[in-house]
Amino acid sequence: MALFFFSCKKKDLPGDSSLPSIDLSITNTGSLVNFNAELRNLSLDHIKETGFIWSTDSEPVMSSAGVYSYSSATPLLKLNYELKGFSKDSTYYVKAFYVDDSNNYHFSTKASFVATGTKVPLLKIPEKLYTWGDTVTLTLDKSAPAKLDDFSILIEPDIVCKPIKVTGNNINFIIPESIMGRYSSLYVSVYGQKSNPVGLSLNFPEITPTEDLELSDERLKIFGKYFNPTLDRNIVKIGDLQLEVVSATTTELVVKADNLNLSESGKLTVQTGKDLIAVSKEDYFAYKYFKSRIDFPGAARSEAVSFFLEGNIYCGLGRGKESNLGLNDWWKYNIATSVWTKMADCPVSAWVTTSFSAGDKGYIGLGILNGNYSNDFYCYSPASNTWKIVASFPGYYTSRGSTFSTKEAGYLVGGDVKNGRSSEVWKYTPGTNAWSRLPDFPGVATSFSNTFIIGNKGYYIGGIGLGLDYLRKDAWSFDFSSQTWKRIADIPYEAGSCLGFSFGLQGKGYIGSGTTNIRYTGDLSDYVYEYNPATDSWKKIDKIFGPVKYLPGYTSNGDTGYIICGNAYEFSYHGGSQKFLQFKPR
Repeated sequence: MALFFFSCKKKDLPGDSSLPSIDLSITNTGSLVNFNAELRNLSLDHIKETGFIWSTDSEPVMSSAGVYSYSSATPLLKLNYELKGFSKDSTYYVKAFYVDDSNNYHFSTKASFVATGTKVPLLKIPEKLYTWGDTVTLTLDKSAPAKLDDFSILIEPDIVCKPIKVTGNNINFIIPESIMGRYSSLYVSVYGQKSNPVGLSLNFPEITPTEDLELSDERLKIFGKYFNPTLDRNIVKIGDLQLEVVSATTTELVVKADNLNLSESGKLTVQTGKDLIAVSKEDYFAYKYFKSRIDFPGAARSEAVSFFLEGNIYCGLGRGKESNLGLNDWWKYNIATSVWTKMADCPVSAWVTTSFSAGDKGYIGLGILNGNYSNDFYCYSPASNTWKIVASFPGYYTSRGSTFSTKEAGYLVGGDVKNGRSSEVWKYTPGTNAWSRLPDFPGVATSFSNTFIIGNKGYYIGGIGLGLDYLRKDAWSFDFSSQTWKRIADIPYEAGSCLGFSFGLQGKGYIGSGTTNIRYTGDLSDYVYEYNPATDSWKKIDKIFGPVKYLPGYTSNGDTGYIICGNAYEFSYHGGSQKFLQFKPR
């Protein structure tokens, strides 16, 4: 808090009536004086502050001794200020002013009046900013009475407090928590005589930068300065989501967000009072079902391959962000310890590839291997940390196909072939190291379809067709026992048809993000949808943020889904990330 003394440069206002100007008038009735000002040909959009300065000096200048100022609580085009207690027979000179959005001061022509009142105690306050609980030392122009009861500290509009100490000309008081705004006018009443006003200014809150930017199932601590120690006077938001403040000091706020409808992201804002707001530089996240894991340690990439094998997550390959070429590195993530470990490289770099797991091993093939289109397939064994080549895919070269992973076999459905899209369904059996063709998919041939497994059925969702059927919204189930297909409820319009993530968890299916529009418009879904097989219905349950929305790697353990790497935007050349998110509905 501070007396409103400023260093400024006067800017003369042009006389042209169409240009900005300030009209100033003074009404002097006995001991009561009214300052009135009107700003003409101006817009509040470009005004940060309005007020008056006055002094017995014929040329009142900001920051000069004996010059007083008043700023309205918010900028006004018409403002009025009422005062009393001016020194009798003294001439006072007054100017109105405004501050533009470049912090330049503009003053009116000065006006003057001769006071008829009595002299009041002259009060001064150190030129500094304060926060709640600070001790402030006020100084009077004459020795103060010794008794504390002879004083009152008056803070507009209606706060009255008592000093804690009086010594000579100095009066000490503590900033009360009841102050609600950045600026306040303060007076001292001595024997009922009111002093001149001084300006009391609170510090803006400050948010200390941190790496902890997420609020999920735990509370979030926000560190900084000048927070309001009164709990319910702090308003904390992430984007448009208001959080519950559960504890508050001037240096720490603890917040939570129970029962979120959807996850939210945006700047963190902390408001501690009127015109007292801090905004973070970084985006914060309030997650409903998501939670960040330790970032993938390999190079940033998209189209990563991911498996869940033997209680661990394996991830790698894909297309590098820096090189825009295929990668062959391979990593293991221990879920229990949150530790990544480098494993044996794949014998080939691979992207736009097909992958599935069967039993205790993972398989990758097709796509672009070592820079060339290939029908080869490779098997990874976690037990020996080795790769070996297995039976090549016997059909036409296929890329961008979709897969199912079961304990006994891997399944390949659809994909891109030389003359368009494929409807073929193939099964790979590790026990015989052989491929067998199954009855074709009965719907429109697609590539890049979403898949997940619930119970003994695989689900084949959306994808990219051809022509007018380019972006698909239809969904199908596949019975592994009878090898038959059944049409189920279409996915919602806002749901991503392909190139996002999908998994079966806790008896339900989930698809998230991915592209929603046709022909390279760059539209990605922001949402996660849940499929309930009992009701054959879809519903929106969460929102997804960050660089995992397009072409991520993903896998699950049946209870929790994991999304690794990917892009934040569609069709981004040299795109990719190292982001790692966990998704667990509850």
